[in-house]
Amino acid sequence: MKIPKCEYVKCDRKASIYVLLNNKQLAFCDEHYRKLISLLTKIALLKNAAELENVKVKREGKKVRFISKVKVPRKMPRISSRYIGLVREYMGTYTRK
Repeated sequence: MKIPKCEYVKCDRKASIYVLLNNKQLAFCDEHYRKLISLLTKIALLKNAAELENVKVKREGKKVRFISKVKVPRKMPRISSRYIGLVREYMGTYTRK
């Protein structure tokens, strides 16, 4: 069985997780999965809630890029995750194949 590669732009690493974004199943490596989680966390800090529908998937050739539908400032104040109720190990669950 062929191991899929990460579908993020300019990434050739092996994919370790599948995410269903906008009715499309996409494979990502750990680094780009964390990038998606980080974007959703920023949206949650701004709007008190975040969903996968807040992220737009922009196609660039055969690859994709994440774009927030909510305006997120480039520099956000550094807030410790323990004070906002987030724990990195429990931000999401996934299984490796």
